[in-house]
Amino acid sequence: MHWSLHNQRLHELNMIMIPNGPLEEKRADQRFSFFADAEVTLYDGTSVPTQLAELSSRGCYIGTLLPIPVGTDIHLHISDGIRTCELQGKVVYLHSSSGLGIFGMGVQLENMAAQQRSVIDAWLRDLAAKRTAAPLNAA
Repeated sequence: MHWSLHNQRLHELNMIMIPNGPLEEKRADQRFSFFADAEVTLYDGTSVPTQLAELSSRGCYIGTLLPIPVGTDIHLHISDGIRTCELQGKVVYLHSSSGLGIFGMGVQLENMAAQQRSVIDAWLRDLAAKRTAAPLNAA
């Protein structure tokens, strides 16, 4: 009985953090593993250090110790050590990493200027080239 109550509570928390129930794979754009340092700034001035784990032309996936509610507008500063980019975005989903205190968030990128789009496109071209050039492991 205790275990089922625990599972029910986890399900309720997931329904709160992830809008409209479980996530379905609905991506129109190819995404790439992309590890870069980033910082989220909330509109109240709160600064949250984060790490980017994935990037697409319209969004990214970040991990942080502070959960940011779905629907929150954010300012995102990304740096891979070579290029930097300042973007506006919105948290579109949030989930917990199995109680490890790390929260993963999907961020939809919004209102990109030409210079920002140029940086994102350059990162995506580099990532696509690396994926294409990766050797296949022989079995």
